[in-house]
Amino acid sequence: MAASRVPPRELRRVVIAASVGNIIEWYDFYIFGSLAAILAVKFFEKGHPVAAFLSTVAIFSVGFLIRPLGAFVFGWLGDKVGRKYTFIVTLTGMGWRQPSLASSPPTSRSASSRPSSSSRSV
Repeated sequence: MAASRVPPRELRRVVIAASVGNIIEWYDFYIFGSLAAILAVKFFEKGHPVAAFLSTVAIFSVGFLIRPLGAFVFGWLGDKVGRKYTFIVTLTGMGWRQPSLASSPPTSRSASSRPSSSSRSV
């Protein structure tokens, strides 16, 4: 199979598009990693700050480790329906996640919906 020549202009466009997508993805990880200590306090129990921080770091790790699976799935999807459509789908998914995280209640409010320890029957 002979390699086809890609025009320099097209190659430049592909490299820029891939770079923009990569920058956006890494920026998302940077923000989450930078805010891990704050997120730990807001979304996990305050009685165990180390466990809360480790839980936040575990969520960060799962997101980082799942990247190869996402690359496989969205790479396949990009080959089938087009890279532009797939790029829009991934950006939309990232965009929907941010408001849902911001609007989820902190543990102080969500703890009120749990039964207290005194109401449990022994």
